[in-house]
Amino acid sequence: MGLAMSRMMNDRQIWMIIPTYYPVIGGAQKQVEGIAQKLSRLGQTVRILTRQHFRGHRAGLPVNEMVSDAHIRRIYSRGAGKLGSLLYLLGGWWYLFRHGRKGIYHAHDLGAAAWLAVLARLVLGGRCLIKMRTGRDRYEKSYASGPGRWVLAALLRLADRVLVVNGELEQMVQELGVAAEKAVRLPNTVDTRAYYPVRPNEKEAVRERLLLPLGKTIVLYVGRLHPVKGLDILLRAWAQLPMNVRDRALLVLVGDGPERFALAELAEQLGITESVLLAGAQRAVRQYYWAADVFVLPSRTEGMSGALIEAMACGLPCIASNVGGAPDLIQDGRNGALLASEEPGQLAGKLFGMMGEPERWAEMGKLARKSALEYADMDIVVDRLRTIYGELK
Repeated sequence: MGLAMSRMMNDRQIWMIIPTYYPVIGGAQKQVEGIAQKLSRLGQTVRILTRQHFRGHRAGLPVNEMVSDAHIRRIYSRGAGKLGSLLYLLGGWWYLFRHGRKGIYHAHDLGAAAWLAVLARLVLGGRCLIKMRTGRDRYEKSYASGPGRWVLAALLRLADRVLVVNGELEQMVQELGVAAEKAVRLPNTVDTRAYYPVRPNEKEAVRERLLLPLGKTIVLYVGRLHPVKGLDILLRAWAQLPMNVRDRALLVLVGDGPERFALAELAEQLGITESVLLAGAQRAVRQYYWAADVFVLPSRTEGMSGALIEAMACGLPCIASNVGGAPDLIQDGRNGALLASEEPGQLAGKLFGMMGEPERWAEMGKLARKSALEYADMDIVVDRLRTIYGELK
């Protein structure tokens, strides 16, 4: 990025607009936190505009707070659904009117955040980016009707840039009439210096700390326990594996969510509880990547899975549904395996093949990390984002 463009960008405040933020931590929040921290350390002023929810947050959550080198401003938004979103939109615009003119307004997903960014662009003389961060399937279901599709198209056309996390979203945006030069594919990112492979002896030490078996193949899933993640498909596929294969393996599900009890019941019904561990939410998620041999992501729909990128950065061969950003990262048969979603039989076959070839894990893991480094490394993605900001004169 040129010096003049860099100086021009640094003259503008960057406003990350995301409705739900710290202390709620999910994939989107981790992305914003990591990028904001990196930009701040490069000398860029970053502010995060979010909602001051009154459900699910601890009492006394401050209106202003510094987290990871970025200033958080929480906008009053008491009320659920449309009322809370409307209060966030109006309160956020008023705050930007007083404190954030001529900024770069970077909305993370559609809805109130995107409309707030567009409104600020139109009235306050700034520039606007909208990030579409989930799967095409979700957007098509939410905006399937004629009026809904028209509103979505109008919203995206009003933005200076539309950031998409995978190829299928890029195609969708162009189908909605957004100019090709305004649609930019920018994947989610990972700090590859924090997520890296470990040596076999280190893997054993990690397993001992986590009380995981040393002599078994560990297949890992990390993420929400939610229907969209296809974990019921995974359990049915696991049940189709020969018993002697399951006896030598452990399927570890790290995460929590509304499907937790249903998945435990399904595992019991399928007779596979001895080889399935519901580990719950974990703070030391990185250690589970280090302990695992294979990563699996059986999602029905995805944007760009942060867990998939983290697993690949840790050198794990990955099996994933051919949705969202997975085909952008995985070359089937080289650094992992792709399969159709909703196909437990096909997933069972991929698991059986991968688990039966441990001699290939190291080479596939090297290629997986190479893909993560080239496509989603934090430094590379943030540098591309700074270039995009700099283009918005």
